[in-house]
Amino acid sequence: MTTFPCANSTPTRWLVMAVGVLLFSGCSPRTEHTNTQHSKEIVLAFYKMGLQDLKLKEAFALYMTPDFKEHAADSADGTTQASINFLAGLMKQSPGPKFEIIRTIAEDDLVFLHVRATVGGGPPVALGEIFRVQGDRIAEHWDLVQQPRDHPTNPNSVF
Repeated sequence: MTTFPCANSTPTRWLVMAVGVLLFSGCSPRTEHTNTQHSKEIVLAFYKMGLQDLKLKEAFALYMTPDFKEHAADSADGTTQASINFLAGLMKQSPGPKFEIIRTIAEDDLVFLHVRATVGGGPPVALGEIFRVQGDRIAEHWDLVQQPRDHPTNPNSVF
């Protein structure tokens, strides 16, 4: 039997045990990073196609799960079609809307976008968009909307 002189040292034993735990538990730092990155890429691709390139129907068809759930209060019944109808109506009322992604935060299957939305020539509105990704598609969406104030007491920008 071959032995390795350093295998009996305490640091080496801890390293071997840690690697074993990762291998046998099915977890690895690479898997988490890959899932997080994949979720982020799916959401950014949807957002670009649907809200920046204004191809709503195509984006929803390509990136939403068949049982997609919309949690936004403006969505009539929380379905894909209700979301398309709401956004299409918004874009029809205010041609040339702008949705600028300020920052993106992702963890596992959740992606958060901080967005500056300018619709109808009015002042920018701050949006918080939260998406849950399932496989290669978006399964759920929530949003937070902060309307601009005429005289904010806080000098820090919402962007």
